Amino acid sequence: MIKKYKVLWAFLLFTHVLLGCRQEEEKPFSNPTQIEQYFPLKAFIEDKLPEMDGLEVEKSLRLGENEEKSRQVFDQEAWRRELDIFIHADINKASLADAYHTVEDQNSKAHSLKEGEKGEVRLLKIFWGEDKQDLDSIYFVREKSTLFYSSFAEGTLVIYEGQIHNYKVYGEQKVWFLPNNRMYLEGRVIR
Repeated sequence: MIKKYKVLWAFLLFTHVLLGCRQEEEKPFSNPTQIEQYFPLKAFIEDKLPEMDGLEVEKSLRLGENEEKSRQVFDQEAWRRELDIFIHADINKASLADAYHTVEDQNSKAHSLKEGEKGEVRLLKIFWGEDKQDLDSIYFVREKSTLFYSSFAEGTLVIYEGQIHNYKVYGEQKVWFLPNNRMYLEGRVIR
């Protein structure tokens, strides 16, 4: 069994590299570069945070061959950190206004990055229930590559009766001269 600190350190390092080694403010802020052209993923999650305050999550985290299961109670800020990878999958940025091709069918809407466009989120797909009124799930694919590392992540956020019900994130990273790292996180919100 692996030590909690080792898993936490590895997960934090993985997340830091996966998100491009940048720091974001903890609180939402007014940003003139934000647009409202695509599904408002960041706003959707931030609207759900107050009602998730104090809820418990049952988690399974696998780093390489090591796996750890836990149950934790999160406050609003901890939920924001937990769902941060989904917040960073929001594509409503002025610099990406024409970067995505949108295809809609009866129960989904997919925003795919156009060939030649620069963006880390390759696909953001929203699924609705049969009546197209109730949000069912959100799926994203994100890739980033530089001279020193490459990363891939995909995530699914499942919504049930308007509430975040569970989430899954799979990620891989390859840092120059280091072995490939794989991470799988699954969380189920307990209400």
